Amino acid sequence: MVDTDAKITFEQPINEHMRLCLRLEHLFRQLDDNITVETEWGSRVALSAILEILNVIDRPDLKTKLTKALSQHTAKLSQLEKSPQVNKEKLREVLNELDRLTDTLFNLPGKIGQSLRENDFLNAIRQYSYNPGGACNFCLPAYQLWLRQPSAHRIQTMHAWIKHFVNLREAVFLLLNLIRNGATSSQQLAREGFYQQALDPNDPCEIVRVTLPANVGIYPEISVGRHRMSVRFLLENLHDRAKQLQNDIVFDLSICSV
Repeated sequence: MVDTDAKITFEQPINEHMRLCLRLEHLFRQLDDNITVETEWGSRVALSAILEILNVIDRPDLKTKLTKALSQHTAKLSQLEKSPQVNKEKLREVLNELDRLTDTLFNLPGKIGQSLRENDFLNAIRQYSYNPGGACNFCLPAYQLWLRQPSAHRIQTMHAWIKHFVNLREAVFLLLNLIRNGATSSQQLAREGFYQQALDPNDPCEIVRVTLPANVGIYPEISVGRHRMSVRFLLENLHDRAKQLQNDIVFDLSICSV
């Protein structure tokens, strides 16, 4: 039975730190779904996510970008403390969490997950992961042996590894939660499959979110500049070049900014 009420939200990040956060969220969710799977292939997928997280965060400015983003939200939310409509207790909880994560990330020595980068076992798997077919059994007998260990042992080991990402994960999920929930969704009409809207350059957009019914076979192509954004709606086509929808379509739009 098809769920006619199901919806799908497409997101377009506008700047580098939002692209970084969305990539990490994707990998953390992949990790969550597979780390407790007891099969060899579940452990392979989970470990692949851990190694991809290391690849994504292997940049010297990571902590600077995240702490700057957290500080921007702190400054914005602090302005609401005098508003009578705001739940002061909830606001103070969020501000305290922002302050805690900002201080924690700022004071972390070296790169996040540095000890994992120095792990010879993980580095060997990372090296072979770039090959066609990835880290096959014949490439890494040590990896094959680890995968044949009891599932409880593999899961315990991976949980020890991902402790290095705890503060990073909390920061990413908090930032995305604040960005998404801080925007107001509005219903818009795309005539003949095209929509365009002016943007305020003094209120920089972070993420554009377009929500559609999941069963219509249509997806958006989102383009965002400094002064305007546009959305083209394309018909799903798995065999030829996708074509723009020729009919009008109603969709939900969220322009997310700090």
